Amino acid sequence: MNEVTSDITGMIRRAGRAFRQRLELDCDAAQVLMSPFIDSMASSEEIDRLQSHLSICEPCRRQLQSFLSIRNLLADVERPAVPEDLVLEARVRLSQERNKNYVAQLKNRLSNSLKPLAIPAICGVSLTMLCFAVLLTIFSNATTVIRHR
Repeated sequence: MNEVTSDITGMIRRAGRAFRQRLELDCDAAQVLMSPFIDSMASSEEIDRLQSHLSICEPCRRQLQSFLSIRNLLADVERPAVPEDLVLEARVRLSQERNKNYVAQLKNRLSNSLKPLAIPAICGVSLTMLCFAVLLTIFSNATTVIRHR
């Protein structure tokens, strides 16, 4: 009976050690978890593992503290103002680069000159075809009626 009890106790101790080893991190794994921890992107299990490592590892605690200090310093830095004409300058530069190609430049000029003419031309042709179809049906019905009399 004592042997069975000691075997069960030994198994429980081995399982406890395995569980603790799974929770414990080495310094490299702790370094990897520090950034997600700072950004609040770590899972609760990862946070627990990191905190248990930090409770026993002074160098990692100092490293995390320096990361937090850097983050706080960067949060206080003022962002530079965006130039008011940034969009306009970007469009001008893109246009200049696009127009370096002579084929593209010719295509753009033709497109810009023909676009204002396209809608009136399409409307004119469409109306002409519609009128022709209406007149054709009227005249074809009239001639058909005349022939049958």
